[in-house]
Amino acid sequence: MLEDEELLSLYKLLKTKIHGARSATNQGGSVVKGDIGSMKVVVKHYRRGGVLHFINKHYYLSTFTASRAKREFEFLELVKRKGVNAPTHIAYAIKGGFVYRNWLATKEIENTFDLCFLKENDFIKIEKYTKELARQIKILIKNKIFHVDLHPGNVIVDENENLYILDFDKARFFKGSYNELRDKYILRWRRAVIKHNLCDLLSECLCANLRDNFNNMENF
Repeated sequence: MLEDEELLSLYKLLKTKIHGARSATNQGGSVVKGDIGSMKVVVKHYRRGGVLHFINKHYYLSTFTASRAKREFEFLELVKRKGVNAPTHIAYAIKGGFVYRNWLATKEIENTFDLCFLKENDFIKIEKYTKELARQIKILIKNKIFHVDLHPGNVIVDENENLYILDFDKARFFKGSYNELRDKYILRWRRAVIKHNLCDLLSECLCANLRDNFNNMENF
């Protein structure tokens, strides 16, 4: 629950114009950071992708389903309850009706770096962080949750070496088998590492930790 002054501060962050382009490994062009009272927050401004991005970056047509902000808010609530480290959800906002804009506010995780910054000679860190990432992915697999946009830029580590998974915007429930979901995670991660010319060990170490037979529930 936010106080009136905190709500006003949040409203100002929603109105802040964002600058720069968002890349697959950097959300800098789609988020605004600020303070709500004593709390540091990150506000995500949802932006369109694809061809429609060139026509309209921020507005969406209602399809009478939940907005992207609401879906991500609910997934954050769910995965945190299941034991995945993810940003703490604070609020989501929607403006409009048939045509709308939407935002998501979460607590800022300070002093972090993402896994894109790891190099071949950081083997000990790569081994440690990919093992922890695999542990959290296994929780997602167990609950049939597919993080469609999982890549090294969406995995951050704070100053206390706690690892967090970001950007559940496109997450969805998976209807196939546990092993099929495992394979999708492995393929998605490998493609991202290759596409952005990142350290090969990021792919090899994570995949090595996800090669269990997940259709056997004893592996969870």
